[in-house]
Amino acid sequence: MRIISQNGNVDLLYEKTLIFHATETVLARCEGYDKEIVLGEYSSMEKAYKAMEMLREQYEQLVVFKVLASGAAEDMGKSFNNDELLEYYRAYREMNVFQFPKDDEVEV
Repeated sequence: MRIISQNGNVDLLYEKTLIFHATETVLARCEGYDKEIVLGEYSSMEKAYKAMEMLREQYEQLVVFKVLASGAAEDMGKSFNNDELLEYYRAYREMNVFQFPKDDEVEV
């Protein structure tokens, strides 16, 4: 899964990144990179935590989607028409990328 910073300047691989918040800022540490990377800045610690919760929820959904798709890959071609397969592919693609939301997009 790809993690995109709030401003779009950073693109990280979730599985190789440590993500945490320090008060109102969500930060990341990556393998082989000594500095902390700002992923998002929020007006409250609660919003920063909520943004991290949104990331975890999307990752969990992606894991479930992958498990279901891997077991049904052969049958999907028989069960769905091309438009339906394209719709599922788009959903997977969108789920595979998380961009930290702007402050006003997070409700606590």
